[in-house]
Amino acid sequence: MAGKSGSKIGPNLAQKLETAGPNEAIEVIVQLQPPARPEVGSRAERVTALKKGFDRNFARLTQRVSADGGQILGTAWINSTVRALLTPRQIRTLGTDQFITEIDSPRAITFDVR
Repeated sequence: MAGKSGSKIGPNLAQKLETAGPNEAIEVIVQLQPPARPEVGSRAERVTALKKGFDRNFARLTQRVSADGGQILGTAWINSTVRALLTPRQIRTLGTDQFITEIDSPRAITFDVR
């Protein structure tokens, strides 16, 4: 869920950006535009096509992040997300890219075991 007024920067990250120093490295999760889901092919072929779609957007992101001094920390192709260390300026710049749908702070996953 992106922030207010159409911003791709999530509310938790927006708060953090208000107090962050200009060169502070902030850990973020970047949500990439999900690849189109193939309608035909075996399960393995469809999964391969999804991975290739993610890889295309990931390559674009990696190029942008690396050229600007940021760092990629990890990926999850299954949900089209990338974990990265970025400065506030890098975050705001990436927030304008069409292949990015959201940038926010990482959130802990909690399990409900009953």
